[in-house]
Amino acid sequence: MNETNVDILCFSVQKAGCDHVLNSRATEDRCGVCNGDNTGCRTVQGSYNAGYNFGYNQVVVIPSGASSVVITQTSYTSNADDFNYLGEL
Repeated sequence: MNETNVDILCFSVQKAGCDHVLNSRATEDRCGVCNGDNTGCRTVQGSYNAGYNFGYNQVVVIPSGASSVVITQTSYTSNADDFNYLGEL
């Protein structure tokens, strides 16, 4: 009979908060700020309703570091095949 040595590792999983401290209850607010109070958010929005201008048209500049970005396109004619396309530069 062969004897086998088996190393057993035991560890416990500990969660870290957004402050990177184990067992911390720190969480990000809706603005993405650790232990924030939701006052650091800034809404940036824009719409383009100038009609038919061919080519690229700047609507809004999305700030660096922005999160929770929602971009939608609504057809001018409510027709999905109106050849208007949403793009990023």
